[in-house]
Formats: sequence, structure tokens, C-alpha cells
Amino acid sequence: MDRRKDTAVEAVLEQLIEHGPGEIASVFARAFELAMQIERERFLGAAHYERTPERRGYANGYKAKRIDTP
Repeated sequence: MDRRKDTAVEAVLEQLIEHGPGEIASVFARAFELAMQIERERFLGAAHYERTPERRGYANGYKAKRIDTP
């Protein structure tokens, strides 16, 4: 895992430490965002704005989504 992703994971954990279990929903939301970003980069074969010969496609971006659970 590269340093950028390590920093993102640290930020998620810091949020959990800072706000405690009362804000667990926002911590999970950030964790899911990070997971989707990693999955997207793996699928494309390149990081955000990275241009490589191995790149397998393009993404037009994404919009914020809300997960509602009971």
C-alpha cells in the first residue's frame, strides 16, 4: 500500500478516535469511499489523473452517495 493510502487510513482512524463511537457512521462512510477509490484505481490500472500505457479505461468521475441502513 502506498503512502497516500496509508495516510487516508490514518485519517479515518483519527476521525474515529477524535469523535468516538457516536460518529461511527461518518467513519464507515469515509472507509467505504476509500475502498471504492482503491477498487476504481485497481480496475483502471492507474491512479486518479495518472496516465500510463497500462491504463485499461477511463472514468468520468463520481458523485457523492448516501448509504441508508436500518
